[in-house]
Amino acid sequence: MVGLWCSMRRSDAAARVRALVLPRDAETPPQTPRHPTASSPRPASHALPASLLLELVAAVIDSGAAPAAALRATGLGLAADADARAELLCAASAALEQGVPVRVGPHQPTDLAALNEALRLSAVSGLPPAGLVRRAAEEQRRRVATAQARAVRRLEVLLVLPVGLCLLPAFAAIGVVPMVIDLIGRR
Repeated sequence: MVGLWCSMRRSDAAARVRALVLPRDAETPPQTPRHPTASSPRPASHALPASLLLELVAAVIDSGAAPAAALRATGLGLAADADARAELLCAASAALEQGVPVRVGPHQPTDLAALNEALRLSAVSGLPPAGLVRRAAEEQRRRVATAQARAVRRLEVLLVLPVGLCLLPAFAAIGVVPMVIDLIGRR
């Protein structure tokens, strides 16, 4: 029963991706991403991780979509969740569809810069874009793991100071001072 439910869910998801990626009829107006309003942006703590975003783009490319269509489909999916990167993905998709190379701006998030670099390298070298995008996702995960390990090591050092400042006086007050008083009193 669970297998049937999972396969139904996968086919529903596949149908949604196909509807976003495959060309539409001339009468059907193209879908535009829903722009997040000031009252309903997605909190930064619940944003889709950059490596997962890159994996999604690679999966859509692996399913047979062109890179521009993969960016558009992923951007529309992010727009449904009010993610701020949706507009950037849709703009990059439009630029790729027009044959304009996507430029990486200084204000662009690093995950999109890595995606743009992978797509640029794919266009220049002729390598399949899905593998390069997956490699960018792995590199993004490695960067995050390194930053987290560095933060943990920094936290360990920062916690030693307050613990030392609290425990050493307490040890002296409870252990050393009574012993010194007892030794002075025995004279």
